[in-house]
Amino acid sequence: MPRPPGSTATETRGRILETASQLFRDNGFSGTSMRDLAESLGITTAALYYHFDGKDAILDGLVGPFLDSLQSIADTPLAAPPDPEAVLRQLAAVLIDHGAAMYAVMNDPSARAHIFQRRDFPEAMSRVERVLAGSDDPFDLLRARCALGVLQRGLVTRLKNHWPTPTAAGSTPPPLPHPLHGVKPTETELAVVVAFAVAGLRSRPTKTSQRDD
Repeated sequence: MPRPPGSTATETRGRILETASQLFRDNGFSGTSMRDLAESLGITTAALYYHFDGKDAILDGLVGPFLDSLQSIADTPLAAPPDPEAVLRQLAAVLIDHGAAMYAVMNDPSARAHIFQRRDFPEAMSRVERVLAGSDDPFDLLRARCALGVLQRGLVTRLKNHWPTPTAAGSTPPPLPHPLHGVKPTETELAVVVAFAVAGLRSRPTKTSQRDD
């Protein structure tokens, strides 16, 4: 497989994943073929199959790091729950490092079905909510979901705003933003997002508020 002088197989796989992210974003997972990807990379389809045995493997390569990191947080024992702010910072790091790749495919129904079926993403998210809530109390879980929503809006949606305009068919896709091209929040921005998430997580009903029985 042709690659730039001095590049490695790992770098080549990274270039494949980057280009796949762009094509999946613009054309959808189901609307992108291995041939499309090979042509965008300037290689043969056989060379592409040398690194990945199909689109499912490429999708796994894109979202695997996100799901593996999420699973690690989901496996935290509830018997000794960590500090909620520490969990939020872990989740923020996962979104910053891998959120863009996940976002590139989650709007495609076929890709989403693959992720849900093979990696049980909803179940992992439910367990993360329990870890963040520290209990199975419905109100605590509601606050955990709200805190996760703050992270998603503050970090992943920020990435969405940096996505270049989709290209016309047959043209070269524009560069993908972070994690491959460095669009990431500043320390101040991250601190603000986490602070708002923590505030929502630690909120309590006011005296005039009532919980439904």
